[in-house]
Amino acid sequence: MRNGRVFLRAVSKLIDMAVDAGKEADKAAHEAAASPVQAPEKKAAEAVSEQQSAAERPVTEAPATEAQEQAVYAEGEFTGVVFKGGITIQDYTGNAENLRIPDTINGISVTRIGVKAFEGKENLCTAVLPESVLVVEAEAFNNCVNLQKVTLGSRVQEIQAAAFLNAPLKEIHLPDSLEKIGASAFEGTKLEKITFPPAIKTMSSGIYSGISTLVSVTIPGRIEKIFDNAFYGCENLKTVYIEEGVKMIDRKAFAECPLLESVTIPRTAMMLYPAIFENSGTMTGKIKIFINSERTASIIEKVWGDLDGLEILMQ
Repeated sequence: MRNGRVFLRAVSKLIDMAVDAGKEADKAAHEAAASPVQAPEKKAAEAVSEQQSAAERPVTEAPATEAQEQAVYAEGEFTGVVFKGGITIQDYTGNAENLRIPDTINGISVTRIGVKAFEGKENLCTAVLPESVLVVEAEAFNNCVNLQKVTLGSRVQEIQAAAFLNAPLKEIHLPDSLEKIGASAFEGTKLEKITFPPAIKTMSSGIYSGISTLVSVTIPGRIEKIFDNAFYGCENLKTVYIEEGVKMIDRKAFAECPLLESVTIPRTAMMLYPAIFENSGTMTGKIKIFINSERTASIIEKVWGDLDGLEILMQ
């Protein structure tokens, strides 16, 4: 009898467990039914919304494709390649005396005058660059032996090394956008006056060397460094005035200037290298060096040592 009661209690417990399991299953099914199901239409709507959001985001300039950068573009007498989304002119086959460079080739903006693009064009007398040009690359107009005037656009940011080397350039306006001028960029030209755009902070090596038409130069204080050979061999240069703010004058910056008579050096020029005036003033007896600081005098004595050919004058 006792065994029968035990058996009945076990069966009753199993029934209760089955009922509880059924209740849990019903609850889970109810919750699943109550949760929102994303219909295909709603998914499509969200995809459209995402596309609209993407369209509203700022669009950045796409780089040139590999195919574009490998292609050579030609129009008339000009050929070029795509670089950073714009055309770099690589060659000019014409013989114009007065040249206006196009602002587009095959519908793509011309942004650079390439390396040696117009080198040795003997007939070229004047050149007008389009507003689209940002960079004049190295030796672009090197040895254009009759080039006297160049008109740059207002957006030019860089003139690279020897860009106008040995061109008898008399006139060029440097725009305020210009940030960098490379070594020997105007070496051997015929400039009578030089200007310094506000963003230019250094005078590169040999930048104005060998210019026989320069007589007087004033270097503004925002030019912090005058590098080597900057005015080397300017055979008619007589006076140089360097404003307060210039910090460094490098080797041979004013060397081989036989007519040099006077130079004013500011107290801010704490880095004065040897041989700055090597073989200069040979036709004038002595170069008068005007200073306004005892510290400058001490630097000159220590660095230059032999002051033969120089007369140091305190203002």
